[in-house]
Amino acid sequence: TNLARSCWFAGSQSFSAACPAAQSSTNWRGYAWTALTGNGKGGGFSGGRTCTHTHNQANPWWRVDLQQTVNVSRVQLWNRLDCCTSRLNGFEVWVTDDSAVDFTNASLHRCYVHTGSTTTTVDSPLYVPCGLSGRYVWVRLPRTTTLHICEFEVYDDSTESNNCRADAECVNSE
Repeated sequence: TNLARSCWFAGSQSFSAACPAAQSSTNWRGYAWTALTGNGKGGGFSGGRTCTHTHNQANPWWRVDLQQTVNVSRVQLWNRLDCCTSRLNGFEVWVTDDSAVDFTNASLHRCYVHTGSTTTTVDSPLYVPCGLSGRYVWVRLPRTTTLHICEFEVYDDSTESNNCRADAECVNSE
């Protein structure tokens, strides 16, 4: 089950809706929630506006609030297919229990740094092994650029090993 699309809301006592998302800024109507609709796997931004989009800024970020602390075994994300795939180069994934994070303490909360290609296809997302627990899952770019994510999924695969792909530096993975 994709935890980012089946959030626990205490009032409804169910996992029924997409989790709340936020980002450092919004440009071109690329709202944070668009990464959680299930519609962005084949996406592009210009056609259907199925991706998030920040302003060109220093250290842009995007996060999802899972509403409770969970084990984040892996994350899958889809980049734009229409253009600009290199904007996601060097992305980091962080997992925290706080809605604000100090991005200088990588040893505590950063579970992944991507060093390879950021090209995705409909059937081939970027696979991010993690192995940390937390309520918030963040994607961050540690430079001045625009951040966009077309689809984002979070999984707790308790029996799956977190082996790293050859094109990624894995931090805190087993």
